[in-house]
Amino acid sequence: MLITSTEGTQIIEGFIEFGSDGDAVAFGRRALPAIEAALAESGCVDYAMGLDFIDPRKVRTYQNWASAESRIAHTGQAQARSLAAATAELGASRVEITRYSPLVGMSGLTLHSEESESRAASGPPPSAGPNLEKMLQLVQVFMRFDSDADVERHIAYAQEPVLRTREEPGAVEYSWWRDFRNPLTVRLTELWRDQATMFAHVQADHAKAHVEYLKGFDTGPVGDGEERQGAVFFFLEPHQQHGLGVDGL
Repeated sequence: MLITSTEGTQIIEGFIEFGSDGDAVAFGRRALPAIEAALAESGCVDYAMGLDFIDPRKVRTYQNWASAESRIAHTGQAQARSLAAATAELGASRVEITRYSPLVGMSGLTLHSEESESRAASGPPPSAGPNLEKMLQLVQVFMRFDSDADVERHIAYAQEPVLRTREEPGAVEYSWWRDFRNPLTVRLTELWRDQATMFAHVQADHAKAHVEYLKGFDTGPVGDGEERQGAVFFFLEPHQQHGLGVDGL
């Protein structure tokens, strides 16, 4: 596990909602060149889009930029502008994209390791900064499966625990989604009001059962040598939220 200051880091998170599943899929096809271009840009740590498990009319996005300057430079690129155009042309009915400036980040964790579960419960050590337990907790997880059938099984299983989690006190966002660029990769975006509500979720029976279910798909590193799964945590101050709309693409 690595605990780092995230001064300057920009996290972009949110969704675009279309009128139909087909429009969302069409947007995904058009988005692929822009995603590849963004990942090659200076300062891009992560950039992903994909379909929401619960409502496939929603295209979810997660971006991690090393600095405000790199994110701003990205928004001026032709590929970024093409995404905004595609959003309009395909008749997006709703766009909710938010920028966060985290104070502290934790990486090198996995979805169901003992260290991750312990860290979720305790948060970073006091030396990482003051009052972090009272801040918004943003978690981004990825997991790679071996086949489309395995992904589809997970999508079917996840319906109930996702809906139950969204009803929990303090759950601001909780969404599993399938990556456009890597269809065998699924991602989880979590946003919790504070550390206490995130810890309560980790201890819930449906959350524990979901983790146990996912362990059955963790068969070690994938064939290309990349990690099977990973998780990052960010601690955010509530006032650091900034609505962006299509400018966040």
